[in-house]
Amino acid sequence: FIDAQLPKGSTRIFAVSDVHIGQPGAMDWAKAISRHKFQNDVLIVAGNVADTIRQLRFGLSMLRSKFRRVFFTPGNHELWVHPSE
Repeated sequence: FIDAQLPKGSTRIFAVSDVHIGQPGAMDWAKAISRHKFQNDVLIVAGNVADTIRQLRFGLSMLRSKFRRVFFTPGNHELWVHPSE
């Protein structure tokens, strides 16, 4: 197991939903998250990150760069992504 060597209690778990990365202020919020403070932590993203595949990839990539692990489950907005994408 990859994380077995980590000291017990060194990992925190955070959860967010409804990030809506394409909406005003959401990108600034995501960029403002420290790139160093959460590198031992896990983030659960419970849907509604974006309305397009491009925004979804960007948003999840940004969050992944700030946390050791990111787990994502789609919300209704991801289900609205246009089939041409």
